[in-house]
Amino acid sequence: MADTIKTTRDLKFKALFMDGDDRTITVKNARNDIEQSEITDFQNWLLTNQVVIGDKTGAAFAKFEKATIITTTDRYLDIA
Repeated sequence: MADTIKTTRDLKFKALFMDGDDRTITVKNARNDIEQSEITDFQNWLLTNQVVIGDKTGAAFAKFEKATIITTTDRYLDIA
């Protein structure tokens, strides 16, 4: 069998909550064409609907501190 290469692209948000807690939210295999305005719209939607709460005291979502795209390439070698 030949070597295989798998590349994944994850979008990670560092979400901050009103009690000072933070949490990382990961979107696996994110699109390549995500724009800043879409992230801002998502943040505003979370603020309006409060569907994400902090895990320590149940505090309300405050904002995204940062959003990062992580690209990972795994190479599986056929050495047999």
